[in-house]
Amino acid sequence: MRELGAQVIKTLPGKVIAEAPFEFVYLANYVLRTAEKVYIYLVHGTIEDLKDIKSLSEEIDLSKYINGNETFGVKTKRFGSHPFTSIDVNRIVGEVIRRKFRLSVYLDNPDLEIKTWVIENIFIAGINTTGYSLYRRGYRIYQHPAPLKPTISSLLVRLSGWKPDKSLLDPMCGSGTIPIEAALMGRNVPSGYFRPYYQFYRLKFFERELFEDLKRRINARIKWDLKMQIYGTELYRKHLYGAISNAAMARVIDTISFMVRDARELCNFLDFNVDYIVTNPPYGLKIASKKAVYKLYERFVHELDTCLSGTTAVVMTAEDYFWELIRDSFKVLEVREIMYGDLPTRVYKFVI
Repeated sequence: MRELGAQVIKTLPGKVIAEAPFEFVYLANYVLRTAEKVYIYLVHGTIEDLKDIKSLSEEIDLSKYINGNETFGVKTKRFGSHPFTSIDVNRIVGEVIRRKFRLSVYLDNPDLEIKTWVIENIFIAGINTTGYSLYRRGYRIYQHPAPLKPTISSLLVRLSGWKPDKSLLDPMCGSGTIPIEAALMGRNVPSGYFRPYYQFYRLKFFERELFEDLKRRINARIKWDLKMQIYGTELYRKHLYGAISNAAMARVIDTISFMVRDARELCNFLDFNVDYIVTNPPYGLKIASKKAVYKLYERFVHELDTCLSGTTAVVMTAEDYFWELIRDSFKVLEVREIMYGDLPTRVYKFVI
């Protein structure tokens, strides 16, 4: 957000509240790689009960964003323990908006989606300008059984410090999301390039000419001819073919080398230099045998130690024993604990 010119006001769990010119709505939706959705901030404050939520809802001003003919709906996410439900919050906020602005409720597919969060004792409300999540890039035609979101893939590549003049390998690439996102980043292809729709298309303030002009200026920076050393290897041929299909749709198949290989035998097939490894290996929840997963990790770490000295690696996994395998062998630079959905997960950055 800062790199795009926004002034960050506050960070909350899973949220960044920032101030920027109104046109930033278009820019953020089109280029942010690691965000799920972009909301127009309406109100936030501390609460104890539904009365407080109603009081904050009364402060919501939609006059700049509606013409009065829109349908609307309220969706709430709640984190923590409260004496009320998300449905109660929807009802309270919805009643206030319907009374103040005389809008019609339509829950299935409203023109105006008001999103609210109750995070412990914090209440936040905003207008969804994105629609369906930004992780749905528009290029994925093959779906891996345990896919990694492009938003997370971009985050891992960004965290690694990789640059387009360096080589990058995902040795367990699945449907290819990490190599594809790296290639798109390297070529300056905006995250929304293949996306056909945003929720702001349906809102009063939308200026199509302004948005199309912004897209033209951003797209002029794309380097479609830039070739990079990006590699993706995968044990299962079916997934690799899917990765190739996805990369072709993303128009980066010409700069990614995909191969059927076993990450447990890295040293046997590495005939190219690897500056960075970025990968999201299988978890115990993804494949049947915990013992098999441990053997995979053990062998993978052994291969890293044997033939990839000096390489920077970023690995995301929910398996705690990965830390036991690397902490004494490699120079660990950073460990981040995150929730990937409902799964406690860690991201490790280290130098082999």
